[in-house]
Amino acid sequence: MEETQVQPAKKAKSAVILPTAGNGIGGTRSKPTLLSFATLRNMSKVPAIAAIINTRLNQVARFARRPRFEGDMGFRIGFKNPQQKMSKAAQQRAFQLEELFLRTGNWDNPQRTDNFDQFLRRIVRDSLTLDAMAWENVLTRRGDITDLFAVDAATIELLPIAPASEAFTPPDYQAMTSYNEPDPIAFIQRVEGRVAAEYSRKELAYSIRNPRTDIEFADFGMSELENLVEIVTGIINGVRYNTSYFSYNSLPQGVLEFVGKYEEEDFEAFERHWKALTSGAQGKWAVPLMGMEEGNGFKFTPFKSSNQDMQFNEFLEFLFNISCAVYQIDPNEVGFKSWTSSSGMSQSDNTKVKIDSSMDKGFMPLMHFLSNSFNQNILDIIAPEFAFYWTGLDDEEEERKAQRLKDDIEMGIVTVAEVRQQRGLPVPEDAAWMRAPANPVLIQAYMASVQPNNSDNEDPEEDDPQDIGKEEAEDDEETETIEKSLEIVVSWADY
Repeated sequence: MEETQVQPAKKAKSAVILPTAGNGIGGTRSKPTLLSFATLRNMSKVPAIAAIINTRLNQVARFARRPRFEGDMGFRIGFKNPQQKMSKAAQQRAFQLEELFLRTGNWDNPQRTDNFDQFLRRIVRDSLTLDAMAWENVLTRRGDITDLFAVDAATIELLPIAPASEAFTPPDYQAMTSYNEPDPIAFIQRVEGRVAAEYSRKELAYSIRNPRTDIEFADFGMSELENLVEIVTGIINGVRYNTSYFSYNSLPQGVLEFVGKYEEEDFEAFERHWKALTSGAQGKWAVPLMGMEEGNGFKFTPFKSSNQDMQFNEFLEFLFNISCAVYQIDPNEVGFKSWTSSSGMSQSDNTKVKIDSSMDKGFMPLMHFLSNSFNQNILDIIAPEFAFYWTGLDDEEEERKAQRLKDDIEMGIVTVAEVRQQRGLPVPEDAAWMRAPANPVLIQAYMASVQPNNSDNEDPEEDDPQDIGKEEAEDDEETETIEKSLEIVVSWADY
């Protein structure tokens, strides 16, 4: 019998990337942009932007643990097929994979100091700042991952692997290190102009949140800060203007007119005395007292009829709200005043609604992006049958799940015993009420099925009165057990 020869797959005709765009040294691809990664990181240090990023970091870090109970915040490892039941061996394997994430490794490596909380904060900060995050998978010869190291995404350059059409010939890359892996090189790390490391796709995870079809920027993300250049510049200038008001002002905005004849020494003495009384924030509202000779004096003519301490207060609020909108986060989460809210978080009636909407728009997509990255770059390599799941991410989903369980029990679709078995909880043998349906209609059929059917076993002999009394007592006890099942109060937390 002849073996069927597998035909090679056809190559894509389209030009997905432009290999010559952002060409690095040696034929690598770096992001072609006027805003360098160093500039983006400086922009992220602006207090308003730092507040947004730190808020998201704290929200993500709350899930860097095993859930303590059903619906608690955390993460778990389970089968990709949610209908597939986990055996004891599968549960043990899932526990080992969870330990890999919690310790960012599966052995005590003294070079590895991050736990999962710190690991998440590192890569998410890069993602929110650069729209690029990277970590290294340290692989064994068998292909198992022993360590996870967060890597500075700004130092990573790509090799042109994606389709580039016949019109664009990617330049050949020559290995610069002792790379000896069967898979081709997909990424390099360049530090201070030198190639520090070379990676295959399995060895380095490189993920972006905002992909584009722009052929020049394909495979590179688009950071929110790239859309906030003018906004961040406005925040810096607005804050600088207001702070310089207290540093450099010595007179109100107006003209001070002297009446009478004075010597030069008098002007200098007056100037020193006036600055000492009115300079700085504390002297702004001070009332200067001076003694003047008869016929002498001065008159102040202000340029404006009113004076405002913070000229750009509303303008700064506008800039803060724009920044939050680009990052898909509600200003109330960060501590800013929202355009639609004239009060703080605790006083606004619709703050919870707005924060829930913000979580749906910004936080939930970020968490799904992270779980997809972990699945694609870690679990698909070492345990493709498993998947990474966040728990307690959607409170509304947990409420719907609890209500659906209660409805299933009340309709008789499942019993309490079946629910406990699904959750791995024991079902006492003497708890017959757990096996009874809670539906009033189905309970009658259940009672009829458990009642002894005496019509098929008629005995012509007369029954013993003692036996009759014993059977009636057993029937009353069983009826009481069945009636108890109708009084079940089901709650998600109890089971």
